[in-house]
Parts: sequence; structure tokens; C-alpha cells
Amino acid sequence: MKTSPILAVIIGFGVIGIIILGVIGIMGWTVLSNSPMQRDDLTCGGASGLTCPDGYTCFYSDEEGIIDPTGVCVVE
Repeated sequence: MKTSPILAVIIGFGVIGIIILGVIGIMGWTVLSNSPMQRDDLTCGGASGLTCPDGYTCFYSDEEGIIDPTGVCVVE
């Protein structure tokens, strides 16, 4: 079965488009997952004992008398 040249070009562009979208998706995910802005609002502490990622520490507000307070992950 012989494929027409036009169909081959369309399929070729489709494959190239899928590859480009895949690379853009991977690059975008890497940028977002390494972004400090993405991690500024992570909750930590509390009754569940949530921890912060490496390079971050749990900051608690100055409110006293709270049992198992939750905090926010901040850059060390």
C-alpha cells in the first residue's frame, strides 16, 4: 500500500507537533515544580505533622495557646 505524498507530510507534521508539545509540557512541568513561587504557600506542621521540602523550614505565627498549630513553608 503506497501512501500519498500529501498524507505523508500531514502525518509527519502531526508527529512533529506531538513531539514539540511533549517537550514543552516537560519543560513547563520542570519549571513549575522547581519554582519557589510554587512552594511559598505549602502548609506544614499541625496534627498531621506535615513537613516542608528540602531547603524550606516551617514557620509558625506568634499565636499562643494553639494546640498543634499549622505553619507555612518558607525558604531557609
